[in-house]
Amino acid sequence: DNTDRRLKPEMYATVSVGLGEGAEALLVPAGAIQDVDGVPMVFVQESGGRFRACAVRPGRRVGDWTEVTGGVRSGDQVADRGSFLVKSELLKSRMAEE
Repeated sequence: DNTDRRLKPEMYATVSVGLGEGAEALLVPAGAIQDVDGVPMVFVQESGGRFRACAVRPGRRVGDWTEVTGGVRSGDQVADRGSFLVKSELLKSRMAEE
């Protein structure tokens, strides 16, 4: 805020930033999460090169990774770079059904 104007351009300071305690988290590449009808989803690879859509609960983002607090399990293989293509195929098959 600096309403009292005590901080000025080019001033130096020594600060400490508390990072808190570390915790285990399940992370997926941020590009793996796709919005499908307003629901965040990832596409989990199944046998035979097929994918199934899984709704997820995204958490914090850390660089190119996003924490997932529900919807997938550790060890699940998710589509990353090709996830938009998988989403397009899902929407195309839905349109064909209608």
